[in-house]
Amino acid sequence: MRSSTATTKFTGTLTNREAIGKWEAGIMAFAHWVLQNTAGKFLFVDLQGMKCTITERDGDGILMLFDPMSHSYTQTSCAGDHGPKGIYAFLGSHICTTVCKAMKLISL
Repeated sequence: MRSSTATTKFTGTLTNREAIGKWEAGIMAFAHWVLQNTAGKFLFVDLQGMKCTITERDGDGILMLFDPMSHSYTQTSCAGDHGPKGIYAFLGSHICTTVCKAMKLISL
């Protein structure tokens, strides 16, 4: 059961949005976490999703992400992989969120 058909685009291929809500803060922290835990070699980008309620236990809902792209240090992950240029674009525009800080991620 879908509670919304509205799609939210959190990041572009080479751009980030300001994290103004809990969903945005979580998505930005997820991207940051992936980059940190792959030693800077991989990053999910073009993150977009839809808030859904699948069961009554979902409370405020869940966020279903779809159609992500990625950048990799070797520029071999997908057709839209911008390699180090894409990773550096994220590094230059990411502002750590409260979720990044709670996860004790390294400040970028």
